[in-house]
Parts: sequence; C-alpha cells; structure tokens
Amino acid sequence: MNVEQDSVRWPPFQGPILGPIIKALIAALGPAWHACHSTIGVFVDHDPAGLQVRGLLCRHCNTWLETCPHSTGCAWGDYLNNSPVAHLGLTYPRAAISRKPRRSGA
Repeated sequence: MNVEQDSVRWPPFQGPILGPIIKALIAALGPAWHACHSTIGVFVDHDPAGLQVRGLLCRHCNTWLETCPHSTGCAWGDYLNNSPVAHLGLTYPRAAISRKPRRSGA
C-alpha cells in the first residue's frame, strides 16, 4: 500500500458525523482506497444525487473520480457502477456536506 501521499491524514477524522461510516467502511473492506486498493482512503465518497456511500477514496481519486469517461473496464468506472460497499446501505449525512461553493477552473 502506498502510504506516502495520505499517511499524514491517516486515520481519517472519525468525528460524530462521519465516524460511524468510516468505521463501517474500514471494517467491511479495510483502509485502502476501495477501487484499486493501492492507496490509503481518507475521504468518504458518496453519490451526490442519492447520497449513497460508495467507499473511501485517496486525495487524488476524490478529486478526479467523477471525470472518468469509462463506463466499465477501468477501476474508476467499475467502482462508480458497482460500489464495493453498496450492500452496507450507508447514506452520507447531509450535515457533513460542505456549504462552501466549489471553485471552478484552476
């Protein structure tokens, strides 16, 4: 597992809102990013439309996952189409959604 990039962020913050979800994700699949299993996951990923939790992501994948042009055949496309933790039925809490507008560009 490549821990250099996110080792300073491990373990992920396990506060009262996301803590139970993070613990459930780690218990189900371990701490690695839940698509390629090569980097530590530090961000809880969810479907923005339905708020269903999809897994843990590293910093890079949390930023770029949604830009994947593939529907299948690559780790990101397969992850987006078949969440490895869908069977857990976890919903991302609305209280954890950032109220800050996202910057565009740059």
